[in-house]
Amino acid sequence: MNSRLTRLACVAILPAAFILAGCDKTIDSGDLEGEIAKNIEQQVGETVTVSCPDDITAKKGKTFTCKVNRKTGAPVIAKVTLLDDEGKFSYALAAAAVVTTPTPTPAPTTTTP
Repeated sequence: MNSRLTRLACVAILPAAFILAGCDKTIDSGDLEGEIAKNIEQQVGETVTVSCPDDITAKKGKTFTCKVNRKTGAPVIAKVTLLDDEGKFSYALAAAAVVTTPTPTPAPTTTTP
């Protein structure tokens, strides 16, 4: 993972457009994706694409995840939290999971006199 993107564990607070759907306000996922991608590019200089769920109801405290796709390297998950009912949100990138294979511990050796 790009070390700059790894360090982007900060929170960005950005507005997202919303659409009125009946009585509920729905976040425009395309606008949300664009805002997150633009913010990441401004902070780390890496162009990314973002995929968020559709039909997100604008409700303060609601959380969901978006997938941040990079040109190289594994995708990263952004945890998004809605800060109000008007489309203001924050996000934080999840730390990359590192999969390692444990090195076997050698069996203890004993010597007999």
